[in-house]
Amino acid sequence: MEFGVLAVPEPRRSARTARLLEDLGFDTVLFPDSQNLAPEVWGQLMLAAQATTRVRLGPGVTNSVTRDPAVTASAALALQAESGGRAVLGIGRGDSSVQRIGKREDRVAPFARYLAAVQRYLRGEAVDRDGFASRLEWLERVQAPKVPVEVAATGPRVIEVAARHADAICLAVGADPAHLGAVLAHARATCASRATACAARPPASRASPPSQAATSRACPRRSRRRPATCASTTTCGTTRAPGCPTRPASATSSSTGSRSQARRTWPASASAGSPPWASTSAT
Repeated sequence: MEFGVLAVPEPRRSARTARLLEDLGFDTVLFPDSQNLAPEVWGQLMLAAQATTRVRLGPGVTNSVTRDPAVTASAALALQAESGGRAVLGIGRGDSSVQRIGKREDRVAPFARYLAAVQRYLRGEAVDRDGFASRLEWLERVQAPKVPVEVAATGPRVIEVAARHADAICLAVGADPAHLGAVLAHARATCASRATACAARPPASRASPPSQAATSRACPRRSRRRPATCASTTTCGTTRAPGCPTRPASATSSSTGSRSQARRTWPASASAGSPPWASTSAT
């Protein structure tokens, strides 16, 4: 089991904070990307990287509204290079960072496209930006491992997106065993659906079979609507294989970013024998 901390950085103190948390034995230190409540996250993470040697570092979390995918991927890869491979990229649809500038959290479908673009940038691949083949050209001059992407999610639709496009899911769902079991089962089912679809493709058009292993750990993700305890489930590997479906059959086709319309009930098949998880925000 690993333990992490979501710490609020302060100018001239972030490096010392990260070093103290590393000395205390924590495995991960995250700083929030919320420009009105905390200083610029990537600069503070760079300072933390220079002051530490072991802990993983990253935003907890950045979002798909205030930052272009190329900007996010470039910053994450720079942190990866500076830290010697200790970066982790946490991404969500937006919370305080978008609310404080009068915007709304991202809709599910654009969020999925954002994640796909970020993953391509992180792998050094080109991304089609309105006909222009955009890629991080400076990456050719450095050696940096692929940065793992963790998606913050609470509801079934975003968990499905995360299972297809992320390396791990950070679940802010509380600690109730029945609810947590339903969420993990839903993530595993999405992975299984993707694995089956990819297996039906010709070998040249698919990647290796995705992992369906799920593990729980203490997660630094916090939620104002639920207890801070959450689980991280390692899901389908690094990214969707070319030619594999972008949406499993169980996913709904409509999506809204409105909190008032984003209430869902977990599928009955998600956790046999456990009560359905009703009135769940789909963030």
